[in-house]
Amino acid sequence: MMNEPALLVGAPCRNREWIIKEWISHIEASAWNAGVEPGFVMVGEAEDEAIIEVYKHCLANDRFFQLVEIQEGSKGDRPGKRTWNHDRYRYMADLRNRLLTAVRLYQPGAFLSVDTDILIHPDTIGLLSESLPGYGAVGGKAYLSHVGRAVPNHAFLRSGGGQCYRSDHEGGVIATQVIMALKLMSPDTYGIDYQWDHRGEDFGWSASVLKQGFKLGWDSRVTNKHVMTPAKLGVFDKRCGY
Repeated sequence: MMNEPALLVGAPCRNREWIIKEWISHIEASAWNAGVEPGFVMVGEAEDEAIIEVYKHCLANDRFFQLVEIQEGSKGDRPGKRTWNHDRYRYMADLRNRLLTAVRLYQPGAFLSVDTDILIHPDTIGLLSESLPGYGAVGGKAYLSHVGRAVPNHAFLRSGGGQCYRSDHEGGVIATQVIMALKLMSPDTYGIDYQWDHRGEDFGWSASVLKQGFKLGWDSRVTNKHVMTPAKLGVFDKRCGY
């Protein structure tokens, strides 16, 4: 296959056959606009239909592909459905650390961690790459709710009590304290492990990044489409414009 790429893209993946072709095509379109050829590193079961689809795409298009194979068994969920609790957060931290271990072997210039239910904007990779030099990692804007703008995928931490608050922004890059679901990591920060946190593994990872002296950014110049259930696939989302 092709030489190791400057940009690797990946995520844990299970039961996402309903969206994976669109996920790939959005990554390819955004990478094309940014002038890079993405490689893919996925975590999942070799027989998972979505994983097979990513592999077939890479084989047909001379893209780098690496599978971190696991056997999830009963840990799987129904398509479009996730059960979130403390055990699940621990498990996800472990999966993401396995992913980062594989990424580190190839030492790409950057790693785009993007959940497989997010269809990125055509300009996302270019914009995140542009803003990354000022930060250890930069999140791309998306919403973690079906409707409304109250739950963007970044957060600030309140002092004491482990609480956080979120604020929406448009049209710029801001410094923040937690980035989730979609983030471009530099070599410095894809070298940092995820840690368990009762609010989710992205909180644990973000805290570790800040403790090691790196800054986190959130780029709100475009909004990426978070498709939270199969029924929402193909439905226009006015928050992102597609």
